[in-house]
Amino acid sequence: VIGARPSRGKTVLGTQIAVANAMQGTPVLVFSFEMTRRQFVRRMIPNYALIEAYKIRDPRYMNASEMESAKSCSKELQKLPIWVVDPDGMKSSEVTSAAKYHIHRYGVKLIVVDYLQIVRGPQRELRERVAHCSNALRAIPKTEGVPVIALSQLRRLEDENTRPSLDSLKESGDIEAHAHTVILLYRPRDKEGHWTNEDEAIIAKQREGLVG
Repeated sequence: VIGARPSRGKTVLGTQIAVANAMQGTPVLVFSFEMTRRQFVRRMIPNYALIEAYKIRDPRYMNASEMESAKSCSKELQKLPIWVVDPDGMKSSEVTSAAKYHIHRYGVKLIVVDYLQIVRGPQRELRERVAHCSNALRAIPKTEGVPVIALSQLRRLEDENTRPSLDSLKESGDIEAHAHTVILLYRPRDKEGHWTNEDEAIIAKQREGLVG
């Protein structure tokens, strides 16, 4: 599980992990509940074409060299073994079914789910839905031998510079219980509200290794 407060980079990190593995030849399945396939690809390009993200969103700001680089990078990314499912309101049972289909049909070896709190379920309360989804995702590595990276929101706090902990996982303690590893993203701001660039990836839980 990768946890972060809203707009703290969990989707960016999840995307980078997916692409980095695909570039090594690992088939990857991404469930993108917030972005369409087109938006997902657009999110990937800046990191690998070394172009500012705002230029990808509005190509009028690109020079000829950057435009050529973006086009070349886009073509290369399309060759990667990444399958992006961008469902609107998919249930956790449908997520596991789609995951198993891609595992057996395309040989998927890594799954990224963005993000836990937005997956639908039969339960009324969000806490129960998140617990149900977390448990469903936990079954995939056990039955199929394929690791799952699930992104999760953390609770908002009055002081956004407070360092996150396992207690910050939103809506469900089951997320902590089901996960083998929990990584929490910490991105502090200065007094003027600017990023300090002293970001941390805090390993808050790891069943077979060190934390910190």
